[in-house]
Amino acid sequence: MELPLIYKAKIESMFEGMKIAPLKETSFEITDDYKNEVQKGKHLIDDILKAKVYALMRMPATFGAVYDVLLKTKEFYDGEISSLIDVGAGTGAATIAANELFNLKEITLLERQKEMREIGEFIVSENEALKSQSTWDMFDLSTENIQKSADLVMASYVFNELDPKYIKEAILKMWNAANKLLVIVEPGTPLGSKIIQEIRSILITDGGYIVAPCPHMDKCPMNEKDWCHFSTRVSRSKLYKQVKGVEVPYEDEKYSYIVFNKNECSRCSARVIRHPYYSKANVRLEVCSRNGLETLDIRKKDERYKKARKVNAGDSL
Repeated sequence: MELPLIYKAKIESMFEGMKIAPLKETSFEITDDYKNEVQKGKHLIDDILKAKVYALMRMPATFGAVYDVLLKTKEFYDGEISSLIDVGAGTGAATIAANELFNLKEITLLERQKEMREIGEFIVSENEALKSQSTWDMFDLSTENIQKSADLVMASYVFNELDPKYIKEAILKMWNAANKLLVIVEPGTPLGSKIIQEIRSILITDGGYIVAPCPHMDKCPMNEKDWCHFSTRVSRSKLYKQVKGVEVPYEDEKYSYIVFNKNECSRCSARVIRHPYYSKANVRLEVCSRNGLETLDIRKKDERYKKARKVNAGDSL
């Protein structure tokens, strides 16, 4: 799913009259910081130009990943969601994705970095209805308590920046603020998947119920050499390609995620965890099921064959 055009245009408007060279330099600085300074609790976007370039580079991909996750959530959760707390809201991408899929009436966006909050407010303000429902607050998840609750509490690409010693306390703060659902999205890297597994263990112990992606609540069967992640394809704007110095018109955003419900709920019987292999005789699916990791060879005579031909990595069975 692509970021709606009104927000893309709002992002582009921030760069009118600006030269490409300083944007390229800032882009490289951001990439280097996120490569070398993760899990140190640092404020990585510390000036307004960085915040603008970050929005250009990351907002469409973050929107796409969160939209994907929420769409998969709605497969197994059909309750009403009317309020949202977006922790580490940044550009507002996750809030925009949630607003596309739920009938939100009250939205709280919490962001610790002043420059990111300014850019997020600027972009979200393009939608008057969304702006009128939204309240932005300065907030640091590692040191402050969430003062209100909401049906849906969400954090996207937040915990990988957090000092690991704060993860348990931070996730329990969010869990306590969630009336119904808690959604966590992290980069689809070994580190991101490790963080998701840690959060998974904490919340199962605390009495939560997994909605997605897992088909079970047993110990994760992934071994140390592998990691659970999925992807979504998003287009790159002309300006993005100029700043990053790339020609390919799209990128595949890899993400890891977990969704928890306060109450017992249904979940998939299996999740496709790799790109399917197709031949003339069969479809081969690598899945995580209630039996653990499995390889399914589904042949033409199997009643599941037609559906298997249509599934992608990340889909439920």
